[in-house]
Amino acid sequence: MSVKKIVTIILLAASFIVLAVFIAQNNQPVTIRFLKWPYHSQSGLIVLFSFLAGVFVSMLIWLFSLVFRKRLKGEKKKTVPADAVMEEDLEPKTEENDRENEI
Repeated sequence: MSVKKIVTIILLAASFIVLAVFIAQNNQPVTIRFLKWPYHSQSGLIVLFSFLAGVFVSMLIWLFSLVFRKRLKGEKKKTVPADAVMEEDLEPKTEENDRENEI
């Protein structure tokens, strides 16, 4: 096993231990009401589920923005090459040029 995998496993284990301690210490019963549905649970679990719901929503937003960026990169912008610009377009417009163009 590489060092990176070992460090990842240690960090995940430490995170789960901290999470378990948080839930164990916040075991007061709470009631959440949402659209007439009451939900009874421990306060630690409510905070955990709220956090996980936020992570899920942020990952969905990130995924949609990633897909949108790839679509934008896939579409090529229609631009006119510099060689195709005529010299007439580069000259400053004056009344004499307008009269010449009318004739």
